[in-house]
Amino acid sequence: MLMKLVFKSSNDTSGMVFRLRVSHTSRKVIPHQSNNCGPQFRNATARPKFLSSPGYPVISPYPDFCIWKLTVSDPKMMVRIVVIDSDFVPFMAVCDISYIVNFYNGPSIFNDTIFTWCGESKPNLQSTGSAMTIQFISGFWYSLKGFRLKYFATNGNIT
Repeated sequence: MLMKLVFKSSNDTSGMVFRLRVSHTSRKVIPHQSNNCGPQFRNATARPKFLSSPGYPVISPYPDFCIWKLTVSDPKMMVRIVVIDSDFVPFMAVCDISYIVNFYNGPSIFNDTIFTWCGESKPNLQSTGSAMTIQFISGFWYSLKGFRLKYFATNGNIT
């Protein structure tokens, strides 16, 4: 993470001075959701449903930020994700904001991270409770078709 501050002033030293304090925080800030994401709240059922990144399978020329909250109505059930198709590779083999998908164990991005996905793998993931949150971030240089996954309710283990 980088930050650059540039201050310009005249040679006049008779005016007020100022003080600046800069600090780093690990607190998450939720940006505004992109209009390209579709419904944010989705109900997982025994019958699989599908979720795709914005524009899939057509190349998206725009940066997007999406959060999808997948829930199961039965608190004894869990949410399972199976990636069907993906076409994205991390920039310079590093997970960065060019394209990243975070999976959280619960109804919020403030819950524990299950998995951070930014490569060619096709993960098969499952929550430990009745909710999972997916956060999708793509930068300006995102030029691949994205991903398609299925999600459904389950009471079993990942096989």
